[in-house]
Amino acid sequence: SAIIAASLLLAIAINVAFQERRVEHRWPFVWLTGAFFAYNLTFFFDAVTGAAAWRRALLASGIVVALASLSFFRAFIGRSMGAPRQGLQGLALASAVVLLTDLALSPWTAAGVAVIALGAYSFAHLQLYRHWRATENPVEIRRLRYLVIGGGVSVAANALDLLPASG
Repeated sequence: SAIIAASLLLAIAINVAFQERRVEHRWPFVWLTGAFFAYNLTFFFDAVTGAAAWRRALLASGIVVALASLSFFRAFIGRSMGAPRQGLQGLALASAVVLLTDLALSPWTAAGVAVIALGAYSFAHLQLYRHWRATENPVEIRRLRYLVIGGGVSVAANALDLLPASG
């Protein structure tokens, strides 16, 4: 399923990248779908090969998903993500250093990256929820409601997907 998801995400990213419309959050969306593509692709190769290089790439792509999530939702909502984004950038830098060491192969490192990625994704959806609650336009409320519900389901499904990896 990971390789199928990776293929679909790559197709979506390419499709959006080559659209003629000018949308402010188009490139952050391409980056987000590209990050999810990289995560699913490295997840597949890590599961198939079990090689340390793929595990490192998987963890790096998890950090990129976290950064891309905040970047996309900042552009989509039009609101700064503030201190959490700065903190995440610091964690990403620290994680990049850890990925170069043998600590990258520790289950604790994988759990930490999963918490960072899911935490950033959840925080971004929380900001979307707050934006939805503050919106007054009925059409915008309806559109955002679908995104908030879909985002909640997505966060829950991702959390459940990480449970087997945690033992």
